[in-house]
Amino acid sequence: MQPSDVDAIRVATEGFMLTSVFLIIAYGVFFAWACSNVAEAKGYGAWGWAFVGLLFGVFGLLAAAAMPKATIEQTTRRKT
Repeated sequence: MQPSDVDAIRVATEGFMLTSVFLIIAYGVFFAWACSNVAEAKGYGAWGWAFVGLLFGVFGLLAAAAMPKATIEQTTRRKT
C-alpha cells in the first residue's frame, strides 16, 4: 500500500465514525423527545422519561406507552 492509500482509508474511516456518532446522538435525542411527549400526555414527568428515552431508546418509548394514565392523586402528590 502506498501512503496515499493509507490516507484515503483514514479519511474514509473518520467520515464513517463521525456519521455514526451523529446517528447515535440523533437516535437518543429523538427517543428522549418521544418518551417525554408520551409521558407528559399521560400525566407523568417529562424530564425523567426523556432521560429514560435517551438511555434505552425504543425500549423506553415502549415502556412509556405501556404506562397507564396518571390518576389525580398521583398528579397532585407530585406537584406538592
